[in-house]
Amino acid sequence: MRTFLLTGPGGVGTSTLAAAVAVREAAAGHRTLLLTRRPPVVGDLGAVPGLTVAAVDAQADVERFWAAHAGLLAGLLPALDLPPAPSVVPVPGTAQVAVLAALATADADVLVVDAGPLDAALDLLALPGALRWWLDQLVPARLRALAALGGALPGAAPAGDAGSLRAALAALHALERLVAGGPLAAPGALRLLL
Repeated sequence: MRTFLLTGPGGVGTSTLAAAVAVREAAAGHRTLLLTRRPPVVGDLGAVPGLTVAAVDAQADVERFWAAHAGLLAGLLPALDLPPAPSVVPVPGTAQVAVLAALATADADVLVVDAGPLDAALDLLALPGALRWWLDQLVPARLRALAALGGALPGAAPAGDAGSLRAALAALHALERLVAGGPLAAPGALRLLL
C-alpha cells in the first residue's frame, strides 16, 4: 500500500491538496482511502469511483471503545463507579491514536492521510514508537508470548475466566497491531508531503 501523508500549517490548503491527491489516485484506477480528522469541504468526494473518505472522530471512537470495554474494567474493579460512554472525555493525544487505529485497519491500494498541522503529524509519526515502549514496559515480550500461547490452548484458562482472558488477549493483539505502525512503518511506502 502506498501512503501519502500530507501536513502543513493550518489554512494553507493541506486538506484540499489531500483531497486532490486522493481523487487523482482513484482516477488512476487505484482503490484509494482518504483519511482525515474532519470531513473534507471539497465537492462530493463520495461520488468519485474507487475513493472512500473516512473522517476520524476521536470523541465517537472513545465512546465506542468505552462502551465495548467498560464491562471488563467494571469486572476487574467492581467498587469503581464508571461513567456512561457519552460522558467520557478523550485525553490529549486521543486523536492521534484514533488516526493510527484507522491506519492499522486501512484496506486500500493507496492511502492518503490529511494529518493536520505539522506538530500533529509529527506526533502521529512518533506514536507507534512511544506506544511500543509503553507496551514493552507494561507487558514484557515473554508475558505477551505466554498470553498468546495460553489463549491458543484449549482449556488454558478456568471456565469463569475464559471470557475475560479472550477479551484481554484481543485487546493486546489490537495494541500489537497499533504499535506495528501499519502503513507508517512500511519501508518505502510512505510519502510525506509538507
